[in-house]
Amino acid sequence: MLKRRYKRRYIGLVHQPQAADLDKGDLFSLIHERNSELFGYVSNEVSNLKLVKQDQSGLTIISCRAKSLDQVLVSLTFMDPSLLVVDVSGSINKLKKRWTHELASYRLLKDSGNS
Repeated sequence: MLKRRYKRRYIGLVHQPQAADLDKGDLFSLIHERNSELFGYVSNEVSNLKLVKQDQSGLTIISCRAKSLDQVLVSLTFMDPSLLVVDVSGSINKLKKRWTHELASYRLLKDSGNS
């Protein structure tokens, strides 16, 4: 029997301002509970959700198994404090790089619109 590591996907999330008072543990537990409500406890455990990182810029990164990505995205869609999925990637570094690029371009557009 081959010992192979399963593939993971990293999901970048941005939460709405009304959910800003939630700390990272509360936000992750809400995601975990919602996934369990929609797809059951066993499926939730198989998806192997993990909180990877939460930045000061508002980006929260969670990871899951690649096979369970569709279920996790559906769970994120039906969250009560609405969450915006920014990007999905196979590596954390690519996700961060794209997020910083998008954030910088958004700030440039916002600054040029004000002047």
